[in-house]
Amino acid sequence: ATNCVSELAVPVRLRGKLLGVLYLRSDRLNAFPSGDLDPVEGIASLIASAFDNLRALERVQESNDYMQAILESAKHLAVLSTDTLGYVMTSSVGAETIFRLSQRQIIGKDILTLFTDPRFRGELAAYIANPEIATIERTKLAQRGAEEIYYLDVSLQRVHGSDKRLQGFLCIVQDVTEKVFLERRLESLSITDELTGLYNRRHFFATITDEMERCHRFQRSLSLCFFDLDRFKQFNDTHGHLKGDQALKETAGLVLGLVRSRVDTCYRYGGDEFTIIMPETVIDNARAVAERIRERLSRH
Repeated sequence: ATNCVSELAVPVRLRGKLLGVLYLRSDRLNAFPSGDLDPVEGIASLIASAFDNLRALERVQESNDYMQAILESAKHLAVLSTDTLGYVMTSSVGAETIFRLSQRQIIGKDILTLFTDPRFRGELAAYIANPEIATIERTKLAQRGAEEIYYLDVSLQRVHGSDKRLQGFLCIVQDVTEKVFLERRLESLSITDELTGLYNRRHFFATITDEMERCHRFQRSLSLCFFDLDRFKQFNDTHGHLKGDQALKETAGLVLGLVRSRVDTCYRYGGDEFTIIMPETVIDNARAVAERIRERLSRH
């Protein structure tokens, strides 16, 4: 340093932040005239830009590594990214389980073809073609597998770059089959009589109200059968409640075998009382059904 007779120092700044100093030195006297300042500052600016690009590259790499980590850890989700036309570019590990396909089969595939519901395929195609729609979401979407039907929650959104241009789509899919079956089970429990398996009184009132409205609106026939078991209390007192419960179960089974499946609906109204709602049934036909039930229960 003691031999240097000429020095030039220019700060290297990036967006107001000091990154370092560009320092030049020479043994010659007056080696750096004033005209050299501008080009040296230009070099300092290029160095700052290079640092910025390098950091951006590192961030991109970190982002890619982070995304890859997400894809590899999302074992219970299908996380898919597509190009602007909807062809899959990346896929999480969980996509294999959800779509019953290997990664090789998923990558490069048109995302529409991953779903089996024709109506949803049409909605998805319309969404991809319409830039005004930001996202599309569907819950409990039925998906047909090789041997079963299962259910998916699906979310798809557009991905834009910093220049606001569309880069593709991000699709997240979750298997909600267990949730759907649980909800159905809970719903069934809420409207079903636990002992006989028939619908309960609560569901009877909801159904009869709907059927009466439909009957009046379309001027159709509707019949209601209401019956109980004679001397059931005496039977219970004599043989015990276990035998009484068995009698109620057998009554329910006999009634179900004598009405129209998926048309007539049967209910345990309470105790030993039962009702049958018979849509599209005139009184004479309803009376014939009731008589068959009475005769069969009497013989049993």
